[in-house]
Amino acid sequence: MGRHRPGHWTLILVHMLLLQLHAVKVQGIDPVSQKLRRLNEQFQQFQALTQARLDMLALNQNRNSSQGLESRLQALNDHYHHMSQDLEHLKQSITQEIEGLREWSRKLEKKSKRIEGRLALMERNLRENRRHGQKQKPDPSQDFSNLTLELHNQEERLAALQDQRDELHKIPARPVPKKDATICNVDSMLFFPSASVENYVTFSLTLPDLPELSVCLWLRVEASHVGTLLSYATDDNDNHRADESGAAGEGTPLLNGSEQPRHSRQPSEGGSLCQIGRLSTVDLEEEITSDEESQRGRPKEIPHNEKLLSLKYESLDYDNIENQLFLEEERKMSYMGFRCLEISRWVVCGLIGFLTGLIACFIDIVVEQLAGIKYQVVKENIEKFTEVGGLSISLLLWAVLNSAIVMLGAIIVAFFEPIAAGSGIPQIKCYLNGIKIPRVVRLKTLVVKVGGVICSVVGGLAVGKEGPMIHSGAVVAAGVSQGRSTSLKRDFKIFEYFRRDTEKRDFVSAGAAAGVSAAFGAPVGGVLFSLEEGASFWNQMLTWRIFFASMISTFTLNFFLSIYHNKPGELSNPGLINFGRFQGDSVAYNLYEIPLFIAMGAIGGLLGALFNVLNYWLTIFRIRYVHRPCLQVMEAMLVAAVTATVSFTMIYFSNDCQPLGPEHTEEYPLQLFCADGEYNSMATAFFNTPERSVRSLFHNQPGTYNPLTLGLFTLTYFFLACWTYGLAVSAGVFIPSLLIGAAWGRLCGIMLATITPDGSIWADPGKYALIGAAAQLGGIVRMTLSLTVIMVEATGNVTYGLPIMLVLMTAKIVGDYFVEGLYDIHIKLQSVPFLHWEAPATSHWLTAREVMSSPVTCLNRIEKVGTIVDTLSNTSTNHNGFPVVVKVSGSDEPPKLCGLILRSQLIVLLKHKVFVELARSRLTQRKLQLKDFRDAYPRFPPIQSIHVSQDERECMMDLTEFMNATPYTVPQETSLPRVFKLFRALGLRHLVVVDDENRVVGLVTRKDLARYHLGKHGLEELQLAQT
Repeated sequence: MGRHRPGHWTLILVHMLLLQLHAVKVQGIDPVSQKLRRLNEQFQQFQALTQARLDMLALNQNRNSSQGLESRLQALNDHYHHMSQDLEHLKQSITQEIEGLREWSRKLEKKSKRIEGRLALMERNLRENRRHGQKQKPDPSQDFSNLTLELHNQEERLAALQDQRDELHKIPARPVPKKDATICNVDSMLFFPSASVENYVTFSLTLPDLPELSVCLWLRVEASHVGTLLSYATDDNDNHRADESGAAGEGTPLLNGSEQPRHSRQPSEGGSLCQIGRLSTVDLEEEITSDEESQRGRPKEIPHNEKLLSLKYESLDYDNIENQLFLEEERKMSYMGFRCLEISRWVVCGLIGFLTGLIACFIDIVVEQLAGIKYQVVKENIEKFTEVGGLSISLLLWAVLNSAIVMLGAIIVAFFEPIAAGSGIPQIKCYLNGIKIPRVVRLKTLVVKVGGVICSVVGGLAVGKEGPMIHSGAVVAAGVSQGRSTSLKRDFKIFEYFRRDTEKRDFVSAGAAAGVSAAFGAPVGGVLFSLEEGASFWNQMLTWRIFFASMISTFTLNFFLSIYHNKPGELSNPGLINFGRFQGDSVAYNLYEIPLFIAMGAIGGLLGALFNVLNYWLTIFRIRYVHRPCLQVMEAMLVAAVTATVSFTMIYFSNDCQPLGPEHTEEYPLQLFCADGEYNSMATAFFNTPERSVRSLFHNQPGTYNPLTLGLFTLTYFFLACWTYGLAVSAGVFIPSLLIGAAWGRLCGIMLATITPDGSIWADPGKYALIGAAAQLGGIVRMTLSLTVIMVEATGNVTYGLPIMLVLMTAKIVGDYFVEGLYDIHIKLQSVPFLHWEAPATSHWLTAREVMSSPVTCLNRIEKVGTIVDTLSNTSTNHNGFPVVVKVSGSDEPPKLCGLILRSQLIVLLKHKVFVELARSRLTQRKLQLKDFRDAYPRFPPIQSIHVSQDERECMMDLTEFMNATPYTVPQETSLPRVFKLFRALGLRHLVVVDDENRVVGLVTRKDLARYHLGKHGLEELQLAQT
């Protein structure tokens, strides 16, 4: 059937309708209903057929479009794959370029530091020369007369030589010797030209006091001292030293083997004085490197010299800056305002104690769980292979587990936050002393500290988790007291008044005390620790607040641990370490035992001195050779593996088997080769956490340990602990010291019980283990007052106060005779300008004139902005405080002191553009508030980040309302002990030295005072260096 257009259907239907009507009329039938029904049926059939055809067409069309879409998607997928490969190649190339740029940046930064250090030293030398020249001021008339006399003498000699010229020509010529100078290398000594007649140098004309000098005697040094320099002192230069390149540096001549103070080095009147001395490293980054190491940009060896003080450490401002802004704010504050501030201090101290206790609880629970899993796995493995053989697999498993766990702790310390290494107590001591240690109280440091100490203890190292708690508490205090986190860039707008070093120092003291309290359950000991070990300021209210923080800390830890042990409300865990109660008749002591306790204190002092000396030389080795992060991680893994190997070996070869009674205290008893119902006693000490081992030595019944076991354990653990302290891991030395002392102290108790008739009655091994632990810890850290109270509080028996005090005093006296305490040694190794409580005993003959730094960069009260920017940008300006002077109008007199302003204040003023144009008649500059300075605290931007245009450099800045108008000053003739006492007691950062007319002549800073210390040969002066 052919297809019709839509218009034909209508005509057809009308035609058909007319035909039907005509037929109906003829037949007499009603056509409407019948025809319409037929027509409807036909239309429905047609509609169904049409719909079917349309569905078929749509299906065909969908199939065609689906096939096209699939092919297009495949093409897009292939294109995406090719683009991903290109992007991956591009990413790899960009990563390589970035690494190259970083390596180049590190090299450039290192070179710039070297250049800055050299420039600073050259600037200092120039200032010293200028000052020395001003002091000497020789009389020119005397020099002219001497020169005239010398000229006459030379003319007379020249005339005499001319008269004898003919006679000299008549003398036959003597043959010139052809013998060459001998250069020999014998063993470890280098002998430069031999001491023959040909090798003598004559100085009779220029140096009358030194007519001849043998070159052989002049340059005879050890071959290992490659850096030997020639040190010389003349009338023109006050003790300088030159190397073969001609660069001058500040020298350190040797007089009778000891270094002399700078002011006592007087030049020789007869001319030059030649001296030879070992290299005194002025720049610790200036080292000898091989060609390969130079290309890598890292030194193979970093030399160390303890006769240096680092210039990189800055002081904290522990003195309130009483400028006009501060005084206006204080005067506006009402009595209720001061009361609210006091309440806020108590609230902050409570938060510090609460958070420190939570952190201690977290560390204790995690360590207990992870250590339990590790020891259970190793114990099951050992028991399995004890029966079938192959204990080497157990040893390998133990070593691998320890190394893996310690590796994690070392990586986060060495690569992410190196300041978190160790216990952190030396750094906190320095902070409380007034020294700004970079990154020491940051949130990142706290996170790494907590994670590192968990890995160290679980990894089986000879460490404790109690020491790092002091550092953790200090970081918590520093963060909470500021009401914001600069690391997270979150400001909670609270505690803004406390954003200054004075308030922050007090809260850090409370945090350190809370850490001690959480570690040992000794709140009073924590307060005394903050007082004894570093607090630079103290008052009654501060004592109460610190004690409050300590009590909250130990209560928080006790409460949450009671919940963890399913004994809520039973507060029996006041600290991370629980010595247990020393009660009963067996642990009481008699009067005749006190001399024995004192003797044990002397032994502890000797062993502590040996420990510190060995650790000192080990730290020197690490500074020189193990300074790369990867090497530090490898060393930590090595120590962990060696510790596991030694422990396993000691347990394996020990035959000290003890019966396993119903009241045994061993958490993971090892049977090994012992009979059924017995356990290996050596495993009690090694196969456990250090805290549990200490408690076992204190409270196990007599006969639990064999004397040979205790002796071998003491010797082994002593060297393991000494090797471990100083690794790039977070760890403390408290518990290892207690464990070593408890072991040899218990051994002493066993020996006394054996060699005395009734020793088994009064010589309780646990009692002597406690005395030995106190003696060993005191001999290493040299703490007396706070450690006595800590031990008494931890034991819960005040009757031991007198013996422990005598033991600690004896250990300190004996140990100090040989070497300093461990924390003081590490502070000195870091070249930190630490100020002790008193000035050196032999320094009364020194005055402020010899100690001060001069000349001093001063600023006018109304100063040009360009001058301020140039002063702050000058790298040779080491000081962070600048005296402000004012000149009397209409007078030619030098300007006089009127105030002191800090670098940080000037940075804030420049950042906020607090200056006006010079053309204005009145200086009406922008008004700032103390809030602007507190918002910038503590990370003030560097001067390089502040843009000052050329037009702005010509503007003027009025420093009147920002400077401290009443700085502390001293006359030039003030003795060093008096200057030291004033500086230390008031927590100053700068002390201005003035003359009789209040003119600035010098400035005393922390580094100037820390240069002088009491050495073995009297008063010694250290050198300042950019390390």
